[in-house]
Amino acid sequence: MQGEEINTLIEAETKTHVNTAKSTKTWLNIFNERKLQRNEVRRFEDIPPEELDAILCRFFAEIRKKDGKMKKTKNSSGSQVSSVNY
Repeated sequence: MQGEEINTLIEAETKTHVNTAKSTKTWLNIFNERKLQRNEVRRFEDIPPEELDAILCRFFAEIRKKDGKMKKTKNSSGSQVSSVNY
């Protein structure tokens, strides 16, 4: 590999990390907002895994756009990946 190819790969990887971090933050904000609507005050990290699984399943099943329509599967997958990354 040449120096320019390496730099291109590094730049692409950096953009990926930035986008992943941004997506994770966005979806966590949405999740936390939804938690508060359901009177859930515990931090993400403090919820037992089995209970968190059930909460996340319900959250993913209920994801809607602001106009109330279902989100596309691709977008929902991003939310799932972001929550796993967190």
